[in-house]
Amino acid sequence: MALGPCPSGTCLYLGDHGDNDALRSDCAVYRVPEPVVEVGAPVGVVSDWPYEVFPFSYPDGPRDAEALMVHPSTGDVYIVSKIPVPLRGAVYRFPQPLTPGQPVTLVKVADLPALFSRESPVTAGDIHPCEPRLLLRTFNYGVPFFYARIFEATLAGGGPFDDIFTLGTWQVVPSATETQGEAVAWQADGLGYLTTSEGAGEPIWLTACE
Repeated sequence: MALGPCPSGTCLYLGDHGDNDALRSDCAVYRVPEPVVEVGAPVGVVSDWPYEVFPFSYPDGPRDAEALMVHPSTGDVYIVSKIPVPLRGAVYRFPQPLTPGQPVTLVKVADLPALFSRESPVTAGDIHPCEPRLLLRTFNYGVPFFYARIFEATLAGGGPFDDIFTLGTWQVVPSATETQGEAVAWQADGLGYLTTSEGAGEPIWLTACE
């Protein structure tokens, strides 16, 4: 799931593209208007929530993917494929403009950098709300049963955002030890990021500068 711009203002993008066996031909991203939730208000159920569906395929055949990202200003939608080591995943982007109900073939932006050939699959990602930076999260085989590695990429020089995957500077950033952490998201102000794990009652962790 990712937050991003849309014709109605701000929308939630929900990816239906998990495919462990890399066989699906019915992948899609759904888009719904961001609900207004007051702080402290009880959780409720929204009925008749309007949504749009964007069916897609990959240019190089079916593949498994979990990471979905939306650029906060351009609205470009990115998906990062999930391929086990020693292979690397790849980054794909929806062609613009986004047209609900119209099947499209994604554009392959780049293979992930060589450092990801030493990592396990990418499970989550998010684009910084204000700067040309992003986070990608992978499983760390060095710590069994813990998804513990988060990489930050930064792009200098003001080039196209897609260059961040090949020309960006990558570094490992801190993360909490979680049972099966597969989520990462920047705070709205970009001054920190949140992570959490699969499972009921799991805490949400904040990593930020003091």
